[in-house]
Amino acid sequence: MTDVEVARVLAIEPFASMDKALFPAPLTLDGIIRNDMRLRRFRPGEIIVRADDYGNSAFLVVRGEVRVILPPGLPRDLLGRASPAKKNLREAITQLWRNSRHPETRDPSRYLGQPEGGVEADATASRFVDTLEVFDEGGARVDTLDLEGLSEIWIGRSSDNDLVLDDSACSAQHAVIRLRGGETVITDYSSTNGTLVDGERIEKQALEPGITIQIGRHRIRLQRELLHDTPGAVRESAWPAGDSAGQAPGVVIDAAANLNATRTFLQGVPGLLDAHKNAVLGEGQIFGEIAALGRTPRTATVVTVGSTVLLEMRWQGLRDIRRRDEAFRLYVEKVYRERSLATHLTATPLFAHLSPEVIKIIVAETVFETYGEFDWHASYKRFASEPEAQRAKREPLIVEQGGYPDGLILIRSGFARVAQTYHHGLRTLRYLGQGAMFGLEEILAGWDSGATVTYEHSLRAVGYADVLHVPTKVIEEHVMPALTPEQIKQLRGEAGIAKKSTAPARPVDNRDAQAIGLRSSLVEGLVDQHFINGRAAMLINLERCVRCDACTEACAAGHDNNPRFNRHGKTLDTLMVANACMHCADPVCMIGCPTGAIHRASDAGEVVINDDTCIGCASCANSCPYDNIRMVEIRDRDGRFIVDEVSQAPVRKATKCDLCIDQPGGPACERACPYNALQRMDMGDLPKLARWLNR
Repeated sequence: MTDVEVARVLAIEPFASMDKALFPAPLTLDGIIRNDMRLRRFRPGEIIVRADDYGNSAFLVVRGEVRVILPPGLPRDLLGRASPAKKNLREAITQLWRNSRHPETRDPSRYLGQPEGGVEADATASRFVDTLEVFDEGGARVDTLDLEGLSEIWIGRSSDNDLVLDDSACSAQHAVIRLRGGETVITDYSSTNGTLVDGERIEKQALEPGITIQIGRHRIRLQRELLHDTPGAVRESAWPAGDSAGQAPGVVIDAAANLNATRTFLQGVPGLLDAHKNAVLGEGQIFGEIAALGRTPRTATVVTVGSTVLLEMRWQGLRDIRRRDEAFRLYVEKVYRERSLATHLTATPLFAHLSPEVIKIIVAETVFETYGEFDWHASYKRFASEPEAQRAKREPLIVEQGGYPDGLILIRSGFARVAQTYHHGLRTLRYLGQGAMFGLEEILAGWDSGATVTYEHSLRAVGYADVLHVPTKVIEEHVMPALTPEQIKQLRGEAGIAKKSTAPARPVDNRDAQAIGLRSSLVEGLVDQHFINGRAAMLINLERCVRCDACTEACAAGHDNNPRFNRHGKTLDTLMVANACMHCADPVCMIGCPTGAIHRASDAGEVVINDDTCIGCASCANSCPYDNIRMVEIRDRDGRFIVDEVSQAPVRKATKCDLCIDQPGGPACERACPYNALQRMDMGDLPKLARWLNR
């Protein structure tokens, strides 16, 4: 953000009303805006956020408006989601001899945008598309902008322009190109150094194909190319586009050489809005802050209709402002209370039977608390080599053993460790995930006896935990009187069992690990290494495994001769957690994917990568705390590398275990093991783990 941009942001609400004195060095308000925010200009039809994405940013509408697609939302294929179809028995068998002889092969037409056999279109079904190609002073092409569907294109150094030039000789908003009635006109926007067209300084000039514009050290050329409207044909691109690779019609990937400019668009937005319920958000309104701060899935897809300028705010900046500015903190909490909290509470068994009036009272009294680091995966990698006891000290204390039970704790996101003092250290009893409750047993005991009881265990955030604190007084006055003896008995039996409101139940055992047949050291190791995050972790019992590699061979057979995991990993006692995607409950790999290529494939929770929309940026691989995602260079069927047409570098894709989502029998690795030494395990189901290890 430039000084001019920071000043523009400080002049709009809610920043204009913030007291700068509340933001002393080093976290000044100016610094937060400069480093954790950016102005972005969105083009018509652009997807800003997708439903079910894990984002790390919120957005403020600066100019224009956006549309929120309300439930049930857009079809998955329109959002660029992969919907793998199950192979039938014949396809599953024939893949054994049809697999490629070369590693990571693809059909090049999927990435060059050409259907196999080339494009042969009738001239009557053709049209022209204009593009702007940007070259640096050395003559290298550094960017490409498709003008289709645009009415005006702003050019300048500021990040909210359509075409951003990193050039000190370029003004913040240097020039604008307008397309009206078939005419293309460039106008200089009172720039400092002027705009040259074919070497002459201009104020306003009509443009023709082939004309060269000089702005600072950059040359911009207007190009026109023929586009054939044959089925499946799309503009040539270094990245996937069109439906020739199974991608849904209507989804186009912008092929700018700068990966930061890669964006996804919807075609025919007015028709889509007519067919789906939607809400309008205008200037000054914020969206996405709840998902960004709580790392929860986006609840809706948001798209642009016209040209729109948004302020994107990273979660770090939101967190720092929320800590310093009370009004902003209250605003965020107010939005969450209005939009989500009542739904969260009514999905919890303890509150499900309550009337809307009582729910409103609980909503008003609930306190929001956050513990630990939001980007726990970064600190996890930094401190993974430390002794367990030292890592445990870094865990923020939510509830202290022996303390007064002043409220019921609900885990909104993240994980928490239930521990008990043992000799001079702590012994892990269990852990709690999203939707779990802590403190109900103590509240029930106090309710029964009327005596003051204390917490029997401590509760600590494992990496990061976002919790809701419902005061004990509220539970005693509004919840307990409405319960029948049978319900109280049932709740006492369910205390500590997690219920997820947006996904299938994820049970978390409520008993001491030894009581269910697990060594305490094993449970503590699983918590310390954060393997508790896994919904389908690959576990190998080393007492049974004979290293025959049948698992890797089976995996390769189902993935075109490319295994999607490595048969090695962290060892805890006799249990190995292999380097295979665990399809996590908290999939931090999904945060920040620019095209939404990595996503959950179904309600079962499989995290998959859409190969056609993956642009090889490696954000998912860098974020994965367990190093379970690999970047590979892809080839054609003859073994030649597929290269980007601009940089001539091999095209890279992210790959990982997809849980054999398209195979008829499920995970091939598990089915292939002749000694039953391998199991895909939901790490929240400790009793199942105990049964498998002790069989």
